[in-house]
Amino acid sequence: SRMSNRPKSGDLFGVELECEGRNVGSENMGRKIAMHWAPHADGSLRNNHGSSCEWVFNGPVTYDKALKRVDVLFDHFDSNRAKLVLSNRTSTHVHFNVGDKKAYQVVNLFILFTIFEDILDGFCGEDRKGNLFCLSSRHADQQIDWVHKAVLEGNGFGFFKESFRYCSLNLAAINKFGTVEFRAMRGLDNRDELKAWLGIVNELCTYACYKMRSP
Repeated sequence: SRMSNRPKSGDLFGVELECEGRNVGSENMGRKIAMHWAPHADGSLRNNHGSSCEWVFNGPVTYDKALKRVDVLFDHFDSNRAKLVLSNRTSTHVHFNVGDKKAYQVVNLFILFTIFEDILDGFCGEDRKGNLFCLSSRHADQQIDWVHKAVLEGNGFGFFKESFRYCSLNLAAINKFGTVEFRAMRGLDNRDELKAWLGIVNELCTYACYKMRSP
């Protein structure tokens, strides 16, 4: 079955970038960035270096448009002479739309991500390994049991509780947004690394949804 009765259609992405530093908020926010990004206050961030902000896409977009939105945000930082400071409180989250996907495609993605999880954790940052806000299936193996129950015992993915949102691949986001959320990446301070991470996520999602025949 599909993940949602009223799904968004297409391979769509959303990005949340948590920032601390100098001039990283909505200072001098122009029309162009307001069309693509929304600034949010985040209680987990600190203003130790001047300001903090969580920047979130204004709605989901295709992969190509997501890359362009990254440029819009970092152009805003450049024009404000922002200085992003990476801390253990900052992270980068990417959502991928699965509302119009079949259950086997989501299981494919979970299995594929789990196979590469250790390598991806190393790429995303040493402080992300065992991080309580992005626990891998190796540190939160109950998630594997719940995927088993969702598929083989007929519980469905609506069975995932909100408490599972701190898994590295957050499947509880299916209930809330119709997405899966990749939470592994550390905070990022440049457009190239964010684009690289989006590229990896896109490759995983494309392979899982369209090239894997079955789990």
